[in-house]
Amino acid sequence: MTSSDGQRQATGSASQLHLVRRLLGDGLQGRRADYAQALAAMIVVAIATAALAWMMRHVVNDVLVGRNQSVMWLTAGAVLATSLLRGFADYRQTVLLATIGNDLVADLQRRIFDKVLSLSVDDLTRAHSAKLVNRLITHAGAARNVLVRVSTSVGCDLLTVVLLVAVMLAQDAVMGLVALLIGPLAIVGLNRIMGRIRELATREQQSTAGVIQSMQETVQGMRTVKSYTAERSMRDRFDTAARDSRERANSVVRIRAWTSPLMEGLGGGLIAAVILYAGWQVVAASKSPGEFMAFILAFLLAYEPAKRLAKAHVLLQRDIVGIERMYEFLDQPEPEPIRDPRPDLITGSGRVSFADVSFGYDPERPVLKGVSLVVEHGETTALVGASGAGKSTIAALLQGFYQPWAGTISIGDTQIGSINRDSLRRNVAVVSQEATVFAGTIRQNIALGRPGASDAEIEAAAAAACATEFIGALPLGLDTPIGERGSTLSGGQLQRICIARAILKDAPILILDEATSALDADSERHIQMALRHLMRGRTTLVIAHRRSTIERANRICVLVGGRVEASGTPGELLATSGAYRVLFGATAESS
Repeated sequence: MTSSDGQRQATGSASQLHLVRRLLGDGLQGRRADYAQALAAMIVVAIATAALAWMMRHVVNDVLVGRNQSVMWLTAGAVLATSLLRGFADYRQTVLLATIGNDLVADLQRRIFDKVLSLSVDDLTRAHSAKLVNRLITHAGAARNVLVRVSTSVGCDLLTVVLLVAVMLAQDAVMGLVALLIGPLAIVGLNRIMGRIRELATREQQSTAGVIQSMQETVQGMRTVKSYTAERSMRDRFDTAARDSRERANSVVRIRAWTSPLMEGLGGGLIAAVILYAGWQVVAASKSPGEFMAFILAFLLAYEPAKRLAKAHVLLQRDIVGIERMYEFLDQPEPEPIRDPRPDLITGSGRVSFADVSFGYDPERPVLKGVSLVVEHGETTALVGASGAGKSTIAALLQGFYQPWAGTISIGDTQIGSINRDSLRRNVAVVSQEATVFAGTIRQNIALGRPGASDAEIEAAAAAACATEFIGALPLGLDTPIGERGSTLSGGQLQRICIARAILKDAPILILDEATSALDADSERHIQMALRHLMRGRTTLVIAHRRSTIERANRICVLVGGRVEASGTPGELLATSGAYRVLFGATAESS
């Protein structure tokens, strides 16, 4: 091993120790009393195990050889009592550690979920949801494994081995020292195994995320998969991901399994040497057979915890990788922390204004270039333009999903960059092209607009959204469960549920982002009725491609290449804006 390799290994060991200490701090927070009980139980298990080995000397010398009946009854009772004590202590430490580990998993999963909520929309669009799911399940589970393994290895197995080695030294110092010196030989072999395990564990976790991703995308896009008869392609993708995950998992298993022949070979060689040496001691040196049996039993009892210690060291390398990934994720900066110290928004007039706003998702490619526009209080302003002109970007900036590069966005006289993000979004309701619903009932999905709303308020919102008729025809009405991603309802029905949610929210500012673009004529008629009710008295920003959606707007802004090319009424724009005529001229003439 070179000096650089040694330095790198030392740095890695220090980093791992830091991770384990941090994990123990997280795992024991508020659970120190239970953990202390578990450690006490593990100490009892270790002492009881050593005591059983020590008592074997008296069983052989005093009972089998000396034929002392009083010692026989006393020793039998002591063995029974010690065994029962060991069993109950083992049960206690197992239950306590499992409970602490499960609490840790739940706590870490909450922290990971809270971290997801604190990320910006931009962060989440760059991270595939399969990786987030993998962190939530696999990495939190790895944390529990490390907590339990470290505790049982140090608190029980290591102490058991130490006490049993003490028993062996007491019976025969020479053979005890030989047994003690075998450990370093095993560690040399284990160090080689651990490096390979760590490398493969990283790749294995990436493969697991690939399997989740393949399944998730297939389920979410099942309509497309079936309409394009792409089952074979998706199956091939999944098979490739599953095969990759399997091969890497098998590689980890094969390398990890090398601990068994390593430990079995060393253990078997030592047992053979003990038998030869101890047998010679009994026959030639007149040692008592009780000492021989006590030594053998102590060695055999120490063998299993020693083997567990060796395997735990290897398995920890696999789980440490998951913990590293988890803490890397948890330690990321929070663009949207849960506690925002800025003051709440006082909407005032509700007038929305963009003043010379520039922004882009890529620093080299601006989307908005000095956009200025005003949506007066209680009025409707429509944004029209070709795809990529920046319409949805304006809506995203108004909700505080991104910060503009230059310029200001204000509601009333307040710049939105100076106010609490939650209060900003509480004052803005959005109905978008994609009708987003969640697992649960129709009632629960509408109630997202205002948690704690009464049943009467939810029913009134559904009625205002023209959703009462189709909801009433469902078997359970408002309590009808919605299938995954709304698969049991039509697009128009889902959209009306989202409109009911926005009505219930009762926010003074409304954003309609292509809210009717994917609907048929009949569905659009119902949606337009619901939208007219929703827009009444609200400051509304409408993004649309259809003329029917913008014809009631007080003002229309035409976006071209990230700039406001023109603004005015439909009649004014037909006369002054070439871009507007390209978009709606033919429709206007035909009408």
